[in-house]
Amino acid sequence: MTKPLVSIIILSALRRECTRSCLQSIAKHTPGNEYEVIVVDMGMDQVIREWLVDLASTTKNMKLIFNRGNTGTSRGRNQGIGLSQAEYLVFLDNDAKVSTGWLEELLEAAGRRPRAGLFGARLVCPNEYVYFCSKYVYDRMIEGARRIGVRIVEPLKKDEPQVNVEERVAWYPTGCLMAKRKLIERLNGFDENLCFVEEDKDLCLRAAQSGAEAIYCPGSLVIHDRVHDDDYERLIRYANLERIRQDIAYFESKWNCKVDLIYSQECLRRLGYSDLMIERMRLGELKKFFQVV
Repeated sequence: MTKPLVSIIILSALRRECTRSCLQSIAKHTPGNEYEVIVVDMGMDQVIREWLVDLASTTKNMKLIFNRGNTGTSRGRNQGIGLSQAEYLVFLDNDAKVSTGWLEELLEAAGRRPRAGLFGARLVCPNEYVYFCSKYVYDRMIEGARRIGVRIVEPLKKDEPQVNVEERVAWYPTGCLMAKRKLIERLNGFDENLCFVEEDKDLCLRAAQSGAEAIYCPGSLVIHDRVHDDDYERLIRYANLERIRQDIAYFESKWNCKVDLIYSQECLRRLGYSDLMIERMRLGELKKFFQVV
């Protein structure tokens, strides 16, 4: 394979069927041979490791990185960056499924916007409600204090006009985020002081400091299927709540801000959250991180 145009970097931590569906969607909806897929595994399941090895042996554009344990989101993505060769890097969650034209739309936007360095897709749920779009993110002053975060209190359908406006955003999540390689190299990748959360906000803010805009590209449609997995919730989310708290505190200190994560119960249900998870966000272990209205 010649040097690819795009490197697609995916983290694998449990949820094998999610990863399988994600990779299948890439193969189906990404034509040509100008891309490579780099899967960074967090060493949490030997069966998944063996499955990935078998899969890579029959997939010519796939590379693997194996860790002995969960190194965290930022370090895992930096490992993928280090192995990549392409001019563009796509950070894609393993519970995402791409659709026809997803990558072409991101690349087309990059060609039209030389001042931009980051390009985020329109993320929608299988039920056609919006999982993430430009209308949900902000970085603004509220009562004299900088607030950076997300406010999802009004359910939006994927084809509503306000969802389909290409525009600059203060930050965008790495559910599907394409970056120009030169920008990522200039920023030295993700800040590894952030292990599990806020690495996407931090990357976008540092990009803006360097003069590179982040652009929301609704023409690129990616399905985000939030599959409930008890092992994943227990071993990834709840086992690392203290480190997540530290990540947020570090980010807030670094950028002199407060992080907002504001959701309505109706939106959480539309986005695929279980009633138990919503109660934990409202009243339980996750209450310190989320505001459920």
